[in-house]
Amino acid sequence: MGHTAQVTDGPYQCLPACSEDITDAMSYCGALQHNCLEYIDMHTKEVLEQEKVEDLDLEGLRIIAERETLTIPLESVLFDALVRWCNRECKRKRLELSAENKRAVLGEETLYAVRYLLMSSEEFLAGPMQSGLLNQTEVNVILGYILHHPVHENPHLAKVIPQMRTPRKKPQGQPIPLSQRSSIGVCGHDIVMSEVDGSASGSARWWGGRKSIKKAAQKQKKQKNQRSTGSRIMEYVFTALSWVFD
Repeated sequence: MGHTAQVTDGPYQCLPACSEDITDAMSYCGALQHNCLEYIDMHTKEVLEQEKVEDLDLEGLRIIAERETLTIPLESVLFDALVRWCNRECKRKRLELSAENKRAVLGEETLYAVRYLLMSSEEFLAGPMQSGLLNQTEVNVILGYILHHPVHENPHLAKVIPQMRTPRKKPQGQPIPLSQRSSIGVCGHDIVMSEVDGSASGSARWWGGRKSIKKAAQKQKKQKNQRSTGSRIMEYVFTALSWVFD
């Protein structure tokens, strides 16, 4: 059985569930974002494979991609999610699905968040190299490092190469209660959110607290009551993220 831990310290502490009682909206938003990102850290592959990733704005996508604590089996999982997002963003903006347009909507900051030097040569050749998102200079430099070949230093890439070869860290954080009635149950790598009485009805409050998020979560739960608890929590995470970044 997992153990239960109550988090009451830190910059956010336990925050009230009703928006009328919130005295510091920025702290509340920060705590909500923290909880979502903690969940993503522990369920990275499942989250990145969700179609809803394509609906995030660029800021939200970049924040996820740059996380040091993503538990991701292969960096190509993240890269594939970025490619899907680029395709959707170009369609939203009615742009041609060219490599140039995809790179333009994504931006170098997010593109460089992928740890390319942790990929095998096969993984890199089948994904990033074929995508066209990286220019020829970037391909030559990155592939040279992967194959341990002599590489002509590129000043533009020199500052991001160390990050591209650094393994991501194991998540160490815990969610922050957004309600006095919420508690944390940690079972292995899964976060179980519940009311003090042990019911599961506190999930919406945990991830949002605000009436709009709770109402959306309840509607989703009613419509998709056949889904697993994990799938419903995933819905709450994306609902909360869209609210935070809008």
